[in-house]
Amino acid sequence: MRKLVYGLIFLVFLALVAAVVIPQLVPTSVYKNEIQARISQELGREVRIEGDLNLSVLPVIKASAGRVTIANADGFSEEHFAAMDGLDARIKLWPLLSRRVEIDHFTLKRPVVNLEKKPDGRANWVFGDPQNPPAPAPETETETGPFKRDGRFANIDPQIGKFSLEDGYVSYADATTGTNLKLENANLHFALPSLSAPIKIDGDVIANGTPVALTLNLDTPRSFLDGQETPVSGQIETGFTKAKWKGRFLEGEDILFDMELDGNVSSISTLISYIPPEMLSSVSDYTGLAETLEFSGQYSYDGTIVTAKAANLRIEGPDFNASYQGDATLSETPVLDGKLEAKLQDAPRLARALGQDMTGLDLVKTADISANFVSEGQTFVIPALSAAVSGDAINARFNGQGHYNETLSLQGDFDGKANGIPALLDALAIDIPQARALDKADIAGNLDMKGENFDVRIDRLKADSTILTADYTGTVAKKGDAVNASGDFDVTIPDMQALNTAAKLNIAQTAALGAVSAKGRLSYSPNATQVTGLTATLSQGQVNGRYTGNLDYAAGTVRTNGDFDVAIPDMQALNTSAQLNITQAAALGTVSAKGQLSHNPAATQIT
Repeated sequence: MRKLVYGLIFLVFLALVAAVVIPQLVPTSVYKNEIQARISQELGREVRIEGDLNLSVLPVIKASAGRVTIANADGFSEEHFAAMDGLDARIKLWPLLSRRVEIDHFTLKRPVVNLEKKPDGRANWVFGDPQNPPAPAPETETETGPFKRDGRFANIDPQIGKFSLEDGYVSYADATTGTNLKLENANLHFALPSLSAPIKIDGDVIANGTPVALTLNLDTPRSFLDGQETPVSGQIETGFTKAKWKGRFLEGEDILFDMELDGNVSSISTLISYIPPEMLSSVSDYTGLAETLEFSGQYSYDGTIVTAKAANLRIEGPDFNASYQGDATLSETPVLDGKLEAKLQDAPRLARALGQDMTGLDLVKTADISANFVSEGQTFVIPALSAAVSGDAINARFNGQGHYNETLSLQGDFDGKANGIPALLDALAIDIPQARALDKADIAGNLDMKGENFDVRIDRLKADSTILTADYTGTVAKKGDAVNASGDFDVTIPDMQALNTAAKLNIAQTAALGAVSAKGRLSYSPNATQVTGLTATLSQGQVNGRYTGNLDYAAGTVRTNGDFDVAIPDMQALNTSAQLNITQAAALGTVSAKGQLSHNPAATQIT
């Protein structure tokens, strides 16, 4: 027994001596040439180990090499498919006896990989002898389908003490799609004692000219690959974004997550180019509106829907700045519940980009908006809305509530100033010929609007132009094409004939009038205008004096009924200009009169 033990010890000793001595006795060129030949044969490409190749066994297996190159396939642009300036590796010896590979250290120095696909579909990463290609192996669903966390890597468990990639370079050019990508100055460091242990990855690279720095903590790779819930955290910083995240990958075969995010994006268009289109399908029509983004909150993705809780977003674009606080669900029917604050620099252009084209939209150039709202799809309920708008023809504020579903509804108080009322009426498609006599207006009241119809309670309206000045309190309503008004007015008209022309009143008798001051109660409809409680003072015309009573106007004719006290300098001139058709007027000169007047198109009666 003792001899057997001594014999085993001697054999182990000889094995150790051989492991140490033989690599020193065999010239490196022997296994260097053999390695080159074997790999070249397998790849169907020339492989060259241009530097020294060193190998030792104890206490760990050490391998180091100088420059290594792999030739490119014929017809491709670069000389080499891949190259590296050096390699250092250390593999633990004793675990090999148990069929386990434990890499103590692995370093790649300046690796370069050039990936290219030709217009005919040929790719330089397809290896083998082109004259004698191997028979294609049958493809399984897991080999050809998209990446799945379905446990397909269950039999793999690499153990790497320390991995380093220094100053790497990867180029990718696909002539079939026009896709080009360059990864330069790539550095990567991580330790992976086991797929069942936590891993931390630190790296940096320049991707298509954009610096990218990444830190990733995953606990554990095995649970992630097997589709189990996996805690994760990290941060990324690039030339266009900076973000931190902490959360978990959710259970499932796809990449699903629930993360707390905090970061910013200085170029949204660049970020979008890296996001799979299917994740943006519900918002793809709006992604070109914004340029920068700041974000924080809890975000999740379940494979089809992106959900945000306690989100805090700030977005800036060429036409607007906006912030949002609240919850959101981005799906085929987006749902929002929160508070929005926005400043619009070009409201019409932004609204049309969102697919909206409302009557009067071009009146507003800029807008400041604050709203608490709930939305689902294109339906918005706004329980609290504050807005201030301005444009060439209007400056206004509104406080109230609103609702939108194909048409906009608003209820609330407003005040504003209008400049150029004829242009305002045209933009709103409102046909009130009499209002075209106005130029400026200062107004306050209450609005109840549903689509293109509205009811307005006017608490204050002061209007003026070169033709008249007026105060009005009352109501204005629009239903379809019809506009109605009812309220009290006080108006001064320097030249009644000028008003008749500008407002298209078509009242023949106004030719006899000069200046008019009047107040009363107005009732207006598209077919008739009625004034009750009218007190009018006439001056600088062919009739001067005072009238109190009522006045009706319809179909181009005037009816009056009231008391008058007037002076007429020339009765015949009045008869002619006012088209009174009074035969006896030729015999009269100056007339002073007072009494009661009743006039209609058929007759005029004075008592």
